[in-house]
Amino acid sequence: MTNQEIKQWIEDHALIFPPSNKRPTPEESTKVFEIANILNPKGNHKPTSCGRCYHNARNILIAFKKTM
Repeated sequence: MTNQEIKQWIEDHALIFPPSNKRPTPEESTKVFEIANILNPKGNHKPTSCGRCYHNARNILIAFKKTM
Protein backbone atom coordinates (compact mmCIF):
# COMPACT_ATOMS: atom_id res chain seq x y z
CA MET A 1 0.00 0.00 0.00
CA THR A 2 1.48 3.35 -1.03
CA ASN A 3 1.40 6.56 0.97
CA GLN A 4 -1.19 7.93 -1.45
CA GLU A 5 -3.44 4.90 -0.90
CA ILE A 6 -3.03 5.24 2.87
CA LYS A 7 -3.87 8.94 2.66
CA GLN A 8 -6.99 8.15 0.63
CA TRP A 9 -8.11 5.43 3.05
CA ILE A 10 -7.71 7.80 6.02
CA GLU A 11 -9.75 10.46 4.22
CA ASP A 12 -12.46 7.93 3.30
CA HIS A 13 -12.73 6.72 6.91
CA ALA A 14 -12.33 10.07 8.67
CA LEU A 15 -15.18 9.37 11.09
CA ILE A 16 -13.12 6.82 13.07
CA PHE A 17 -10.60 9.56 13.92
CA PRO A 18 -11.03 12.53 16.28
CA PRO A 19 -13.16 14.57 16.67
CA SER A 20 -15.88 12.10 15.57
CA ASN A 21 -14.41 8.90 17.06
CA LYS A 22 -17.03 6.58 15.55
CA ARG A 23 -16.71 2.94 16.60
CA PRO A 24 -14.86 1.16 13.77
CA THR A 25 -16.30 -1.84 12.00
CA PRO A 26 -14.22 -5.04 12.28
CA GLU A 27 -12.92 -4.42 8.75
CA GLU A 28 -11.90 -0.84 9.59
CA SER A 29 -10.22 -1.97 12.78
CA THR A 30 -8.22 -4.64 10.95
CA LYS A 31 -7.20 -2.11 8.32
CA VAL A 32 -6.02 0.35 11.01
CA PHE A 33 -3.67 -2.32 12.37
CA GLU A 34 -2.51 -3.23 8.86
CA ILE A 35 -1.70 0.38 7.98
CA ALA A 36 -0.03 0.97 11.37
CA ASN A 37 2.30 -1.95 10.62
CA ILE A 38 3.15 -0.41 7.24
CA LEU A 39 3.89 3.00 8.75
CA ASN A 40 5.66 1.64 11.84
CA PRO A 41 6.99 -1.86 11.10
CA LYS A 42 8.85 -2.10 14.42
CA GLY A 43 5.61 -1.52 16.35
CA ASN A 44 4.32 -5.06 15.70
CA HIS A 45 0.66 -4.01 15.85
CA LYS A 46 -1.54 -7.10 15.97
CA PRO A 47 -5.29 -6.93 15.32
CA THR A 48 -6.90 -7.45 18.71
CA SER A 49 -9.94 -6.23 20.58
CA CYS A 50 -7.68 -4.48 23.09
CA GLY A 51 -8.65 -0.83 23.34
CA ARG A 52 -5.14 0.35 24.15
CA CYS A 53 -3.64 -1.59 21.22
CA TYR A 54 -6.21 -0.07 18.85
CA HIS A 55 -5.61 3.40 20.30
CA ASN A 56 -1.84 3.11 19.78
CA ALA A 57 -2.27 1.90 16.19
CA ARG A 58 -4.78 4.66 15.47
CA ASN A 59 -2.38 7.26 16.87
CA ILE A 60 0.18 6.25 14.25
CA LEU A 61 -2.37 6.95 11.53
CA ILE A 62 -3.27 10.27 13.16
CA ALA A 63 0.40 11.27 13.21
CA PHE A 64 0.70 10.31 9.52
CA LYS A 65 -2.46 12.32 8.77
CA LYS A 66 -0.90 15.42 10.38
CA THR A 67 2.15 15.15 8.12
CA MET A 68 0.05 14.99 4.95
